[in-house]
Amino acid sequence: MTRAASVAAARQLILDRTEAPSTTAEVAIGDSAGRVLAADLIAPQPMPPFASSAMDGFASLPCPSGSPLKLVGESRAGHPFSGNLNPGEAIGISTGALAPDGVGVVPIEVVDVDEGLIRPHEAIAAGDHVRFPGEDLPDGAVALSAGTLLTPAEISVAAACGFVTVPCVPHPRVAIVVTGDELVAGGEQLAPGQIHESNGVGLRALAQRSGAKVVSVTRCADDPAATRDALASALAGADIVIG
Repeated sequence: MTRAASVAAARQLILDRTEAPSTTAEVAIGDSAGRVLAADLIAPQPMPPFASSAMDGFASLPCPSGSPLKLVGESRAGHPFSGNLNPGEAIGISTGALAPDGVGVVPIEVVDVDEGLIRPHEAIAAGDHVRFPGEDLPDGAVALSAGTLLTPAEISVAAACGFVTVPCVPHPRVAIVVTGDELVAGGEQLAPGQIHESNGVGLRALAQRSGAKVVSVTRCADDPAATRDALASALAGADIVIG
């Protein structure tokens, strides 16, 4: 058996004997980095929630290239145009701003503006440069799946959906047992044949980086009874024991 196969087999052996946690923890979204989702997050509304412009430019009802359009208002992000848009009229619109029904958007770079009139260099069709409701994420869709590791990107998705807390898998409790008569704690003077203990420190860092809560690091002598006692004590207070 190759070393890679041995590692894979050992990992599977552990997973086959590991029970899924029966509880979840509601974690504030700002504190959830590095946590693992315990349940699917379902989008409570479509994303985006309204038709919006994908460009800075002008919105109008469909019209041919070169048509003179009278500017009658503006739709800015957070400040929609409140009037009625008629044929022959246009409004300025910014990226992300609400787009009125039936309009298309022409980018500002392909428009001539002169004394309250614009003339687009291209025809405008309904839906041009418009992002429609649910285009990114339909209402009721799975925004993030259970088991997802929450990185800044996933946390941003959850926040965009309006979540303030997320259900997370509890931190597994890890106990570390380090054995060896030759081991001495850092900072202590070494006697002949002794070395400073480093595995416990390294394993603790690996466990914490993986999202575990290290509850104890124990050092014991190369003695069967001492090892049994150390492992029994570690198992009593932890979900995982690393030795």
